[in-house]
Amino acid sequence: MAVKERMSSRGFLGNATQLSRLTAVAIATLIATACSGHENALNAAPGEPPTMVRELQPTDPKPAPSVVIPKGLERLVELAKQDLASRIGVDVKVIKIVSAAYVSWRDASAGCPEPGYEYAQVLTNGSLIVLHAEGKIYQYHSAGDRPPILCENPSPETPMPYGPGDT
Repeated sequence: MAVKERMSSRGFLGNATQLSRLTAVAIATLIATACSGHENALNAAPGEPPTMVRELQPTDPKPAPSVVIPKGLERLVELAKQDLASRIGVDVKVIKIVSAAYVSWRDASAGCPEPGYEYAQVLTNGSLIVLHAEGKIYQYHSAGDRPPILCENPSPETPMPYGPGDT
């Protein structure tokens, strides 16, 4: 009976109004996001095709002096740094970490589709590691238990955040 009294004192319209406000905010956010034409700043400068390996522009953010690497990604970050060092012929110590995160890719390509291939349209958990060396930004992707790979032409779709233990 106490539950019924509380509900009737607040009234159905009070709950409906609150729900309507939340729905309106959610719809406005979706519309604003869809209409913004937002491209991942790491993918391409305006008017350029998406590509990850590019020169830094004066407006690009500088690599953070200290990036927090999520627990469990340390090994993958080191593998990516070692791979990049051997590719471009620099010491691992000059490579800076811009970001490292667990992500959920929107398909089995892990955000790095190759032309002419089709990929299962399933969410694929993995990581996104962004490195900086010699004035350029490099993006490494991984999925499942695979090591990170340099992705020179990433998908323009932004991956979703993911953390181990998320379902």
